[in-house]
Amino acid sequence: MSTEVTRLASDNHSRKTWRAIVALNAVSGLSQIGQFGIAFMLFPIALEAQGSSAFNIGAVSSSLWIGNLLGLVLAPRLVSFIGHRRTVAVGLFASAVALLATPWLALSQWIPPAAVCGFGYGLRWIGNETWLFGITPAENQGKVVGFHESLLAVAVVAGPALIAVTSFQQAFTVAAFMTATAAIPLLLAGSSPKPTRGSRSSAARSNIWATTMGLITLGTVVAALGGLVEGGTISMFPVYGSAVGLDSAETAWILTVFGVGAMVLQFPLGWIADRWGVRPSMVIIAAATLLSAGGALFVPHQDFAFGALMFVLGGAITGYLTLAILMATLTSDPDLLPRKISQVSIAFTIFSALGPLIASLGVTIFGPATVMGFAMAIAILTGVATTYRARLGG
Repeated sequence: MSTEVTRLASDNHSRKTWRAIVALNAVSGLSQIGQFGIAFMLFPIALEAQGSSAFNIGAVSSSLWIGNLLGLVLAPRLVSFIGHRRTVAVGLFASAVALLATPWLALSQWIPPAAVCGFGYGLRWIGNETWLFGITPAENQGKVVGFHESLLAVAVVAGPALIAVTSFQQAFTVAAFMTATAAIPLLLAGSSPKPTRGSRSSAARSNIWATTMGLITLGTVVAALGGLVEGGTISMFPVYGSAVGLDSAETAWILTVFGVGAMVLQFPLGWIADRWGVRPSMVIIAAATLLSAGGALFVPHQDFAFGALMFVLGGAITGYLTLAILMATLTSDPDLLPRKISQVSIAFTIFSALGPLIASLGVTIFGPATVMGFAMAIAILTGVATTYRARLGG
């Protein structure tokens, strides 16, 4: 009798867990379109179309990322104080209000709402992902992380599409609506883990450094390398495309293929990570990056083969962040999860901003082929870092 009761209780818990996993993925999917897919592209596009100065466009765009970084930094502390659900709700509310207010302000006043929008994005990112990955069964971590990252990649395609079919005023409203709508699945996600409010003992606090080292160090490095290669490759690809004879329409098509690869290959990558482990998966995406970027230099750029290589390259490059986040989830202490994912997210965000600067410098000095050479160099560094950490046993 007691065995049957235990089994029923376990089944009920499992159903609640997977219902929460589905709901939290919906939160990410909806809010990512509003907070990132539309917002991060809409602000500079709307400013440019209305004749704003290049300085103001740059300042507003930077404020989005600065706000995002601030949200990423403060989110773990906020989670420990008010919990995951309220942290996500604060992030959604902040971004939605900022997006609704922006078109009613003078162009010179867009910096504060852009910063608030980015801040809300950072809070939602950490609050939602640490809740999601914290409740995911260990044997399914790779598949869930892979599916989640594929879902987030949809925003990169959906955001510009929605901007293209609406006016700027409507686009800000749509972004706010998508962000606010994410509150519905948030309410359906069930109870979030209770906040710890800094209750760890002094002994545990003294061991934070030792606890957070190991895979998280490699995870942060991989996230940084992923940010570099993604930011650098995407930003400089139009320069490379022009140099090899692609017109603007062909370049846009190739970047679309790149984005589709980023979307559809993350779930298979997560499955591989579940089956073979994270480090072998890192070697696979480093090899895929190296071979696809290297092969792109030797095939005709109007051929199907070049598109296929860009499809693989898109999936491999996006896989850096997928595996970095998966590494961050590999902790026996759930209280450390917000901090670990925050570290990975911050590293990725900062180096995503640095990637275009480094790649553009390489292109200026060595020529357009440096774009693919840059991706190959990052792949080699990834392989070296993974092997080095494995040899250390960390």
